[in-house]
Amino acid sequence: MDKAIYAPGELDKIKGRLGPVNEKEAKRLQKILGGEVGRERTEREDTKLSDAASAWKAPSGKEKNRRTVEVLDEREDEGRKRPASEYAPIASHKLNYAERVRMDACCADSEFGIKTPFQSLVSRFSFFKAPKDKISPRFVKSILNDYYKQLELVVRSTRLLLPRNNTERDGEFRKASLFAFSVINVLRQWKLDVIASEMVKFQMHPRDVFVCDFPPFLRAFYKPLLLLENLSLDEHIQPAFDKLVNIIFLEDSSAEIDKMHLTTADALAALEYTRSSIHRFLYPLLMKTISSAYLPYEDFFDENRALILAFLGLTEEDILATPSPSEQQHNTEAERHEAAAAETGKELSEDDRAFIEKELGPSPEVGGLEGGGGG
Repeated sequence: MDKAIYAPGELDKIKGRLGPVNEKEAKRLQKILGGEVGRERTEREDTKLSDAASAWKAPSGKEKNRRTVEVLDEREDEGRKRPASEYAPIASHKLNYAERVRMDACCADSEFGIKTPFQSLVSRFSFFKAPKDKISPRFVKSILNDYYKQLELVVRSTRLLLPRNNTERDGEFRKASLFAFSVINVLRQWKLDVIASEMVKFQMHPRDVFVCDFPPFLRAFYKPLLLLENLSLDEHIQPAFDKLVNIIFLEDSSAEIDKMHLTTADALAALEYTRSSIHRFLYPLLMKTISSAYLPYEDFFDENRALILAFLGLTEEDILATPSPSEQQHNTEAERHEAAAAETGKELSEDDRAFIEKELGPSPEVGGLEGGGGG
């Protein structure tokens, strides 16, 4: 039946926002999304409808109560399922139709897999109200697990070399190089437990996970990466691991150097993948969480610098700076003694130990050092 259900000019506006759609695609979407097929009202029909609406009077008393039904708002419903107190407050931002569609299309791209193509399609055809901002079940059940394995390798390898409860090694490491200690400390303090806990929550109901569920996960993931963003893997992070291995050998000359180097290599390889790939793969989710405008990956972090720092609870002063040229000259004769001993696996002579102690100074008394520079 021919129904005049659209206001004059409304279909032209919708077509303009939608862009070119062929007849076959339109029929397919009509089957998927449902709804009535109708035409625009004529000016005369529209005038009659407006007059009728003006003459209508709202029911009162028992009649009103009997004929109305309370509808729970979608945001209110999500708020009941996910108490706001679980998360730190996020500045509210509204997405207009165009930006929402672009972000959702980005999330559905095969490179990211954060949303399904169908979810992106529904977003594209939801003109008047945003659809529920759900995450792809495959992303929750499979893709996140792959990311977690890489991150776990970084953190557990680092903690194997510098356990969080070994205050004596902390003290020696701090004394030898505060910069190197700060780098390694950021990695070992990565909040792996928070990420694992959030993933367990997601995977309990993988088809009912929303973008608004992800702030704790995103904060735990991105904070250490931002703290180390100025540092090169080859020039700063690997030398920090090498310094730690030397400290361990000084502490125990029977330590297995080869195993420590393998552990270091595992941590560095996983960190490189995390920084270069996973950092990118999760960016659409971070963008949907904090931004009101779509930006490509190459521009997003620079353009939203202040927003990202605020979201992570950081300031520019928290970011680790590259060491000065004088600090970077770590190939002193004392360090060469350490490195040579570590490479050969031989115990240091008394003369070597005396020389290193003279260069590095006596060990200070160290209390609990767990908190420094963490992420």
